[in-house]
Amino acid sequence: MNYRAIFLIQLKKEWRELWATRKLLIIVIVMTVFGLLSPITAKLLPDLIESVGENQGNVTITIGEITERDAVDQFISNMSQMVMLMVVLLSFGVVVNEREKGLMTLMFPHPIPRPVFILAKFGALFIALSIGMVLSAGAMYLYTAILFDALPIGEFLAMVALIGLYLLSLIALSILAS
Repeated sequence: MNYRAIFLIQLKKEWRELWATRKLLIIVIVMTVFGLLSPITAKLLPDLIESVGENQGNVTITIGEITERDAVDQFISNMSQMVMLMVVLLSFGVVVNEREKGLMTLMFPHPIPRPVFILAKFGALFIALSIGMVLSAGAMYLYTAILFDALPIGEFLAMVALIGLYLLSLIALSILAS
């Protein structure tokens, strides 16, 4: 039995399902928006806090100089909170949905090993998340370079890789729980 061919067929099926259910579009748009908003939020934060302080009268809030480090912190915060929640919500029911729809009973009488079935689901989500991470990181890097100074590319890519591994581990745990 050729597991590689079966895996590629299942991966193609999962990819079509991600596209048909608009999950791919959601992942890419949400991650890109948070990548764009991270440096913008960091840049506008002092003005926002200053306007809140004016309305409070005698409250004084002091903020140091905002740098590209603040944009990176905002990016990490967005990815580890908001994007993490989106990833978990989109991936936690992938196996259960197939069972509820009755698709698993149609597939498993045929020679599709269960590990190949699960790995294809993980692979499709991995590809979608990778596309989202590349677009998000590119948008964040570009806007940070425009609004602040350019980040060291090696350190930035290492940070993005670690965030991606974190999100992939959440996908794996969500599929396991599913």
